[in-house]
Amino acid sequence: MKPNWTGVAERKKMEPVKRQIFEAGRSRRVIALAAAAALVPAAAHAANRVTGLTVRNYTDYTAVIVKLQKPSLFKVSATKDGRLAVVIENCAVSPSAAKLDKPVGVVTKITSATVKGRAYIYVTLGKGAKNYEGKALKTPPQIFFKIYKKPTTAKPPEKRPEPIKEKPVVAAKGEFPTSAKEIKPDATPTIIDTICIDPGHGGRFTGAEGPDGSLEKDVNLDISLRLARLLRDKLGVRVVMTRIDDSHVYMRDRTGLANAVNADLFIDLHNNAVLNAKVGGTETYFLSQSWNDWERAATIAENQDFLAENPNFAADPASLNFILSLLAQNEYLQESSELAHCCQDKLIKKLDLRDRGVKQAPFFVLVGCEMPSILLEIAFISNSNEENLLTNPAWQQKAAEAVFEGIKKYKDAYEKKMGSRGR
Repeated sequence: MKPNWTGVAERKKMEPVKRQIFEAGRSRRVIALAAAAALVPAAAHAANRVTGLTVRNYTDYTAVIVKLQKPSLFKVSATKDGRLAVVIENCAVSPSAAKLDKPVGVVTKITSATVKGRAYIYVTLGKGAKNYEGKALKTPPQIFFKIYKKPTTAKPPEKRPEPIKEKPVVAAKGEFPTSAKEIKPDATPTIIDTICIDPGHGGRFTGAEGPDGSLEKDVNLDISLRLARLLRDKLGVRVVMTRIDDSHVYMRDRTGLANAVNADLFIDLHNNAVLNAKVGGTETYFLSQSWNDWERAATIAENQDFLAENPNFAADPASLNFILSLLAQNEYLQESSELAHCCQDKLIKKLDLRDRGVKQAPFFVLVGCEMPSILLEIAFISNSNEENLLTNPAWQQKAAEAVFEGIKKYKDAYEKKMGSRGR
């Protein structure tokens, strides 16, 4: 059979066309793969990542909280269309992890993108936005933005009968003594009728900061003032406070005030914080040596203010002065333990938080107290759920009531044992 030369010739003519089609297809595949490869390193190999976004509206500002895997610095720039661009170096962000579709306060929209190894958070502002400020936080790792609002000029609503409002958590001048000059020293040692309340931190010492920016010093003061009014109004006792506003009080002056007025009890009120945001619960301390790692960690955290005030102090539990102070406190060790258990029991029953127990630790603020003394860690401000509770006025009142009931239980038992009758 004769070969089909015509067919062979036609196939030879078609070869260049097939090669062009193949090469074009291969080029498109190479280009697509190269483009995909160029996009992967920015997100996959970034040292940090945006894990979420929270937007909350307050009276004077709208808060934008950008949550990160690791602490990071940032910068802010304005885009041509008037948005704010929060730029985080060497960081990736998924558009679904940081977005806002519905307006919250003066923020109307938020989008995000990863561009050349940087995370961009684009914030669109409404007409009511005035200015902004932001800061990077280490614990928990996040960027906290405040976008302030312009003063409103809206007409006031028609006057209507106002409902009975809860008394604001502020102290009137002179409502509670903060100086030994304002009150005579207690002269009835067998009756508990003078109590010193110490709202932890204050002033430049803010204490811990919650995931949404709540400050421990503010929460401590709110609950302390509520407790002070309960003790005064329901038990009829005299209450002195180390502070009634956002002021700094030296550690030595806190216990110094309690000693100067011969207070019967010293109540130091705090809230807890740790790196693990899932940890929560209530715990109460009295003065003694730390026995385990958790107690030692709590000691380090709560002693930071004292060490900042006294940089030359040798913070060594073997220090002679430290041991002498602990020995002096031994006179009140049993009473402090009983008071701690009374308050812890009521807090757990009333607040329904995890019971972390009564513990002992050498807190500087309790050293030198010449009366039974305890340090309360009401909840964990580093836990977002408990932070929400701690900033809720109704829950603050419930916490104050729990401590009040614990103090009352101890007072009743103590005075019965001493054969005395309280007021």
